[in-house]
Amino acid sequence: NHWNKYDTEIMKERMSYLKQRVIQIGLENNISRIRVVCIGDIISGLIHSTIRLENREDVVTQSILASEVISELLTSLSTLFKVDLYYVVGNHERISANKSESLDKENFGYFILEMIKLRCNNLKGLTIHENEIDDELITFKIFKENIVATHGNNFGNLNTYIPKITSMLGYVPDYICVGHLHQPIEKSYGMTELIVNPSFSGVDTYAKNMGLVGKAMQKLMIFSEEYGKEATFNIDLNR
Repeated sequence: NHWNKYDTEIMKERMSYLKQRVIQIGLENNISRIRVVCIGDIISGLIHSTIRLENREDVVTQSILASEVISELLTSLSTLFKVDLYYVVGNHERISANKSESLDKENFGYFILEMIKLRCNNLKGLTIHENEIDDELITFKIFKENIVATHGNNFGNLNTYIPKITSMLGYVPDYICVGHLHQPIEKSYGMTELIVNPSFSGVDTYAKNMGLVGKAMQKLMIFSEEYGKEATFNIDLNR
């Protein structure tokens, strides 16, 4: 469409550029450890008919390609940094278009994760973490900061993410990271900062028809032990 062009080759070009920028920023800032947080919608999927008709590859091919490019990213990063992978699925990987007829585990995202594990099994610099509380909630600490990440489709909207997730966890996180909304947003609610990661693929027909137009981007955040979150890099993937 007018705002975005996307296909397999563009996906590979964007991932290559993202990898280069992450490595460049990491080396320039003396980063020793990178946490890769996959928060869902790794593939386009079946849930919206307009998107399904636009897809150039079927969901199985998409899943294989996704596991390949993510594994290549992890391989490259792990040669230079200590790397941790955290992972949740999104709604676009769901096997059934009808949410009410789909079990939580019926999701191509779990298939992608298992392929990543097989491809990256021998990487010494990589640790793949299991989610301790629930399959849909990533929880970890960076120094003293409590981080929570999830896709976001099951927790309402910008105004309900923090109270719902805080209530479920029984504590107040310092940062909650979500996807789903496909817009680069950082907002504070009380003691918690909500961070929305934008879309890697950019605007498709469904998003356009909803008026959700935004840049194809990804976020890279830098934390230090002394100051907590010091910087956010919004990496524009169309550069």
